[in-house]
Amino acid sequence: MTLVPYGTLINDPKLSKTAGKWGWAVAPGAHSRADSRTSVGGWTFGVPTASKNKEWAFEFIQTACSKDWMRRSVVRGNAPPRVSVLNHPDVMRDYGWAPVLAEAMQTAVLEPREPVWPTMELALRSGISAVLTGQKNAKDALDGVASDWQRALRRAGLKG
Repeated sequence: MTLVPYGTLINDPKLSKTAGKWGWAVAPGAHSRADSRTSVGGWTFGVPTASKNKEWAFEFIQTACSKDWMRRSVVRGNAPPRVSVLNHPDVMRDYGWAPVLAEAMQTAVLEPREPVWPTMELALRSGISAVLTGQKNAKDALDGVASDWQRALRRAGLKG
């Protein structure tokens, strides 16, 4: 599994020896596709209430999140959160992962909006990778993840 915009790079014959050998699919659910729960993260925008330039900041956000700029974002290697952009005929033609992401977003859940989440997710990804590559058995990998999580939560002040 990979973040979908990487599909653009790994499937480009100028950049990858494995180009043309990649495909994309929605993660299966427990009993049906409707049970799929792909994790969706990304950047968020906000304007502080004490901002001196609220109107300008809000205008910037509206522009940056517009369909036109989201389509430009795809070309630059990002996955736009707008299904209408992912389903645009040009985007679907040029980026094989786009329609799959559009479908996955129908049942996706947002990543936790906690500052410590990326640290915890990285530990989990590393643990899973160690098992899949045969470097560790599942118990040792999960014990390591648990230890990393305890340390991360302690450093974040969320665990005594």
